Amino acid sequence: MSSNHTRNLIGMNAVNACRLNDSTAKPASEGTFRLKLSLFDIGSAQTRWCRESGPHTR
Repeated sequence: MSSNHTRNLIGMNAVNACRLNDSTAKPASEGTFRLKLSLFDIGSAQTRWCRESGPHTR
């Protein structure tokens, strides 16, 4: 038995394309940068859907 899955990346992304300048008009960038993300396995074989009461884990 073969199984076909579709994988989607779900979420938002934002890009600011404005050039920033400091108080002396030199190109600069502001702040501290950190990338934070959460990953979830939404296609796990351990999860099944029960029609009566929602998702359940075996």
